[in-house]
Amino acid sequence: MADSNPSADLVREELQKILASPGFARNERLGQFLRFVVENQLQGTPEHLKEFTVGVEVFGRKLDYDPKLDSIVRTEAARLRKRLAEYYEANGASHKIIIELPKGGYVPVFHTGAAPAVRRASFLQKTSIVAAATALLALLAAGLLFLAQKKTRAPVVAVLPLKNLSNDAEQDYFAEGMTEELITTLGKISALRVISRQSVMRYKGSKRPLPEIAGELNVDAVVEGSVLRSGDRVRITANLLYAPTDRQLWAETYDRDLGYVLALYSEVARAIAREIRVAVTPAEEALLAATRPVNPEAY
Repeated sequence: MADSNPSADLVREELQKILASPGFARNERLGQFLRFVVENQLQGTPEHLKEFTVGVEVFGRKLDYDPKLDSIVRTEAARLRKRLAEYYEANGASHKIIIELPKGGYVPVFHTGAAPAVRRASFLQKTSIVAAATALLALLAAGLLFLAQKKTRAPVVAVLPLKNLSNDAEQDYFAEGMTEELITTLGKISALRVISRQSVMRYKGSKRPLPEIAGELNVDAVVEGSVLRSGDRVRITANLLYAPTDRQLWAETYDRDLGYVLALYSEVARAIAREIRVAVTPAEEALLAATRPVNPEAY
């Protein structure tokens, strides 16, 4: 039997409780995301809850934002669903209203009823099943790093020189600069050990097998990719590979204005940290997020 719909006032009261909880109070962006989708649903404007609109309104993307090239909304939606599930397992366990963001979209649903505990158990059970399946897939990829090591230490990562795809030799300095900035940004995560720029630059243009290079550097994972610059636009393709077997763990393409390229380094670094399953502390999260636009000519 379907639950009755709670009033807008009750939903907003529940929303405030969620935003004040520890899991959301420490992450302002997730809180803004949740508030945006809840308010648009309550105000009867679910047509605003499209991936493009969320990217522009919540995550500050420009009007040329392409969700196919930039997965920020999908990535943060997955984090939001996880945080909501954790909230209803802890702080919200006794609440009679549940705010849920179903998979496959960004339109929230609100539950209430006479037997919230039974419904909540069902909801959390479904969430747990999805989380378990996701975790299993992750073990087949990123978890290989830890299963193979059999010892507790920070994963060691090398960022190999990014390839210049601009067909302009004068842009080599740009690709090298991008490589150095990505090394620096990843180095801000204390749970990772990142090989220095000096150690990796000798492999620029190398055709040697990746496991061989990884063996020389004694690393667990390798980040490789390419840079394509056209005017004030830049496209970065990044790949994370399990070094000993040359197996791809994660890949993404980012297309940005050059003026926002510093924010891109932080986004790539956080994505890599998630795939290697290392913890990013709140202080490091704030440090990674503290990026400002740059002047393309100066850069």
